[in-house]
Parts: sequence; structure tokens; C-alpha cells
Amino acid sequence: MKKCCFIIVLSFFTFRVYGIHDLLINGSSTPTITTASTLDITASFDGSNSANVTIYVDLNNNGLDPSDPWIMKSKMIDGGFDDEDETINGVYHEIGDPFMFQGKIIFYAEDNGVSDTVIMTVNPATSSHSVSGKVTVPANKPHIFVSTIRIINIENGEFEYGCGDFTDANGNYSISMPDECANQYWKVVALDIAEVVPFYSSNDVTNDSIYVLGTVTKNIEMCFASIVTRLTGELRDDLGSLITAPAQVMGIGSIDGFKRAKPGKTDGTGTYSIFIKTASIGICFYMTQASIAGQLYPDFMNPLHKQVMQFPPADSLITINFKAYRTTNFISGYVYKDGAPYDKCHLDCSAVGYGGTYAKTFSDGSYLMPVSDSASSYTITIAKESIPEGYTISSLSQTASPGATDINSNFVGVEEEAKDIV
Repeated sequence: MKKCCFIIVLSFFTFRVYGIHDLLINGSSTPTITTASTLDITASFDGSNSANVTIYVDLNNNGLDPSDPWIMKSKMIDGGFDDEDETINGVYHEIGDPFMFQGKIIFYAEDNGVSDTVIMTVNPATSSHSVSGKVTVPANKPHIFVSTIRIINIENGEFEYGCGDFTDANGNYSISMPDECANQYWKVVALDIAEVVPFYSSNDVTNDSIYVLGTVTKNIEMCFASIVTRLTGELRDDLGSLITAPAQVMGIGSIDGFKRAKPGKTDGTGTYSIFIKTASIGICFYMTQASIAGQLYPDFMNPLHKQVMQFPPADSLITINFKAYRTTNFISGYVYKDGAPYDKCHLDCSAVGYGGTYAKTFSDGSYLMPVSDSASSYTITIAKESIPEGYTISSLSQTASPGATDINSNFVGVEEEAKDIV
């Protein structure tokens, strides 16, 4: 009898030292939302204060399996700037932005070998504006991701994503665009993030524009890479150690005068491989590690993009290795709006030759920007999406050294021009 009691007590104790549990989005482990829904994320921790998050697309609608591609990496940190109470108390609560991917989405969190999962159904939002069409090459292929984007810096492969959809069995897609996107120009690009057509690159990411107003039809033609160049390489830290956690890699090639993109990912050994078409005259590849800062934050800085020119065109293998600097120091400061602390203001940081990272402010307006001691100075910039309408900002960008404090910014409301009352 005593032996039985001991086993029961031991089992209870073992349960309490688990990591993440009770993970819910909008109060459910199987929520149905739209691309306009705010995400209310809650979870509990025991014995730890963070969990690694991977977001997958459930393409075959049967739960998580090895064929489902992951599209995003992040961390949930109890007491971090995204935790509403900003207190390490075993309870995590985040109010997140709407989710742009339509379809069945798997939100997978893991900590201390313990995992918890939410399976979301994301439907198109109700809107009077949409972009629909067909991916014509290759024809009748499902699971190709089509997204509306704005180009921030094509040379670095930097895009601002709008909304997106996966093609159905006949290659059709339909993207519901929020009403605020009306009367604007957007690019439409097809990316094979599910890797269902490995020898195809995107359509021309610079030319396929649409004007959003009502229903817009846009058929997309991808590029078949009959002659290919294979881009491969490794991701290591500044000590030379392989970073084995997956990271996203983007290859962009100037092909026959058109800019085409091909996504890729590192595997469990820290290596990646991307096939992209060789140009008929010459080709310039641009690479970027688009997600390393969000994926491993705050452990590593986002690696610099790499560029290589290839002449003459031919079947070839090009090796491009990336270095991610470990964040061994911080830069700190405050951001204010009309003299009051400005919560969750997004700040970016960069250093010439070393890469960059990001941070958000806490409710008291403070932030800690993780940086490497390897660089002598960094440029801290307020992200444009954090600038409220009708406000100006003092010190949009500032230069600071590792360990610097009081790198502060202030938002001030713009006074309207005085008008006579008639």
C-alpha cells in the first residue's frame, strides 16, 4: 500500500516539472478564425519560462506529419515583451496580429522535451476585395503558396507580405484582401514553400502587379529551371560552430532580365540547398537569412545577405556559407509617445558587416536590444510600422555601441494647421 502511494506522488511531481501546457489560441486548441482575426494566445509553463514555436501548414489535413512544411519560427517567453503581464509567473498571454496564411495551420510549441499543439482553421476574411487566379506553370499543382507582397529591397530579398493562399488541386487560388488594401498596388508572387515542384522558380516578383479594387484576376506563370545552378552552404556562428536549428534561406536570381525567387531551408545539420535556373547570359544570386532573428531570438543576429556573380552560365554548384553572430551584449533605452511610455514599439538594429536583430518595448517603454560585442557600433531604428498616424519621431535612427543605455526616442503628435471657422 505504501509503495502504491509513493508511485502516485512521484507521478504527480513529474507532471509538475513539465514545460509548456494548456496552449490555446482564442480559447481553443482547434480554433476557426479568419485572416482578419486577432490571435489571443495563452499557455502555461512549469520549470521554464520559454518555448520554441514552429508554425506548420497541414497540407493533407491529417495533423502534423513530416510532409507538412514549416513556415515560421519564433519563441514564447514568459515575462517577455509579447507577454501581456510582462511577469515571469508561469502564465503566458499574447495578443498577436492576424494570420495571413489561409488553410489548416498547426501551431506547435516545445519546451524541455514537452510539446503542445493548436490546430487552426484560417478562413478568408469577409471583404469586398480579392485577388484570384491560377498558377499556370506548372499546371494543376496544389500547395503552391501565392501571396500579395510589397518589395522593400529586392537586392536583399526583403518583402512585406500581405495575404496569401495555397493553390488547390487544379492550381487555383483566391486571396481575400482587407478593405484597407483597396486602391493600392500589390505584387503577386508564387513561392513553392511546400517544395512540391523543386525545379520551378517564382514568377517575376517585380513585374506582376495588380491594383486592388473589387475582384482582380491574375494568372501566374512560374519558371521551369531546365538548366539549374544549385546553391548550397552552411550556417555557422562566429565561433565556427554549426547552427543546426532550421532557418529559412531565400535565393533570388536575375533570370533573363526577370527577378525570380526560390525559398529554401537549412536541415538538421545546418546546411541548405536551393535549385535555381541558370540565366542565358549571366546570373546574379542574392541570398538572405530572412527568419534567423525571429527563430533563435535573442541568441543570434540575422546574418548578412550574400551575393555571387556567375559567368558563364552552366550547370554548376555554388557554395555560399553564412555566419550568424551570437548576441553577447545589449543596447537599452526608452521610447515615449506624447511623454508616456510607448508599449510594443518595434525597433530594428544593424551593423555594417555583422547583420542585425530586433526588439520591442515593454509597457514602461523600455527595450533591450540584443547585439554582438564583435561590432563597435550599431544603428538603432524605429520600424516604420510602429510610427502612429499623425506623429513625428525624434531620432528615427541612432548610433550606439554595445552596452549603451538611454538610447531614447520620442513620438510627438503633429499639430493640424489652424483653419478659420466660416
